[in-house]
Amino acid sequence: MNIVRLPDDLKPGDALLYSSTDPVDWVIEHVTGGPVAHIEGYIGDSESVASRNGVGVGKYALRLDGLVAVLRPPATFDLNNAMNWFEIVNGDGYDWQDLLPDFFSAENQQTPNRLFCSAFMTLWYTEGNFNAISPNWPANKVDPVDFLKTPALEHVLETFKL
Repeated sequence: MNIVRLPDDLKPGDALLYSSTDPVDWVIEHVTGGPVAHIEGYIGDSESVASRNGVGVGKYALRLDGLVAVLRPPATFDLNNAMNWFEIVNGDGYDWQDLLPDFFSAENQQTPNRLFCSAFMTLWYTEGNFNAISPNWPANKVDPVDFLKTPALEHVLETFKL
């Protein structure tokens, strides 16, 4: 990995992974084996798309506070297709209902019109014709830390060791 200048070296499609001291994030990190609790997709112009805790799916101003990793999809990732899908789910709620069962149960049902961050990113990449995570793994079973473990994404920046 080279020295990364933020936000100048970010590219549309990059996965942004975060850690924080927020109580919900702390639980997510510890239940999933951390060191990250949240993931967003960079779309350029200092903006990202995500499903943020308590807010839901939307387009947000880039935040660098708590950013601990940047992962890059291959050039074959189709940002236009991913953003077309985003327009369909934009405004969907945050999926509190599936958040805890995701960690503790085997159910594979996705709550309609609600997504948590890693399910959102799994589907965003899939809609962009890129499987960051195995297509056999349901999106609502993917944790933020799983993105750090997949060989499908290039590690551009990490501020920790797994």
